[in-house]
Amino acid sequence: MLVSYKDKYIFFLQCPPNFQTYMAAGKPILSMMDGKLPGIINDKAGLTCNAGDYNGLAKCALKISKMTKDEIKSMSGNSVNYYKNNFDKEKIMTRLEEILKKLQKIDNGCSHNGFMVSWNEFYKNVF
Repeated sequence: MLVSYKDKYIFFLQCPPNFQTYMAAGKPILSMMDGKLPGIINDKAGLTCNAGDYNGLAKCALKISKMTKDEIKSMSGNSVNYYKNNFDKEKIMTRLEEILKKLQKIDNGCSHNGFMVSWNEFYKNVF
């Protein structure tokens, strides 16, 4: 499955919904993008090159086309496993709950500026 994004900062930060869908379906991913996602994909769940690198994309496509069924099956399994370990609804909700609890503790400790202080502390302590 192909995931391709322009070399724009906003795409560097986000995880495209189709990326998660492809992983949940156990599809090896061929991507042309920058950011954190290529590190997830590369050689484990598919192949990737930098955003806008059409020659690199062609090389990755050729490499995938020459892989054995076992190699493709391994990438498919890695995709599903990564999805289950990182994008599973229950795990995401648990992580969100942990973050909100940390935020609540930080917010309860604020003596002035209320919300703004807690958001500053939140980013320092949670992420």
